[in-house]
Amino acid sequence: MRRLFICLLVLACCFNLVTFPAQAALSSKQISPAEIVQTAKNYLKGAIPLKDINLDLKSRLAPQRVPAGKVELKVDPINPKKWGGHTGVPVQIFVDGKRFRTVTVFFQVQVFQKVAVVTHPLRTREAISSSKVALKRVDISGLSYSPYTSIEDLKGARTVRYLSAKTILTKNDVEEIPLVLKGKPVTIRAKLGLIEISTLGKALKDGRMGDLIQVQNTDSRKKLFAKVVGPALVEIPNKN
Repeated sequence: MRRLFICLLVLACCFNLVTFPAQAALSSKQISPAEIVQTAKNYLKGAIPLKDINLDLKSRLAPQRVPAGKVELKVDPINPKKWGGHTGVPVQIFVDGKRFRTVTVFFQVQVFQKVAVVTHPLRTREAISSSKVALKRVDISGLSYSPYTSIEDLKGARTVRYLSAKTILTKNDVEEIPLVLKGKPVTIRAKLGLIEISTLGKALKDGRMGDLIQVQNTDSRKKLFAKVVGPALVEIPNKN
């Protein structure tokens, strides 16, 4: 009788060793890498303002085993200063409303847009001509400044530095052409009551509307300060 009891006890232990792992497996779930990657992709496609993008997966993920329960995948929002380049998307795994694990998925992100690109080199302070720029679809990932998306927006603008061909034109590359240009002729106007006097001069500095710049009278060679009031036109401030 005692031997029979011992045999039954051994069989019971063996049964438990076999069944417990099986029960543990049935009480958990497995999330595939594809599900996690798709969640990350959907987030980026919704978060990036431009829709012409390419997402090159750089992570090698393993299946994620989680406890039994209601499983949800959510993305912890990211706020990069600029879209594009090596980007990590943290995908959070929730089970029954509780965060279980975070898996970060990495992509090489390319963002494409049709923008103004230099087709022929531009010198420093050269007026931008439509013959030297064109709209092209290019990868704008990582640009620190907003690019120009219209050639019309570049009218009346000039470069602030030398720009080689294939340069993407951004707000940091150009400036408005001043109304008065250094070394160029200007009309100097002065008002004395109802009397208005005009003479020719030369600008000694670039000037935009309202700027007070130094000019030189062509006849007297005298230098004086005048306010920019129009294209190639300055006015001596009235002292009265």
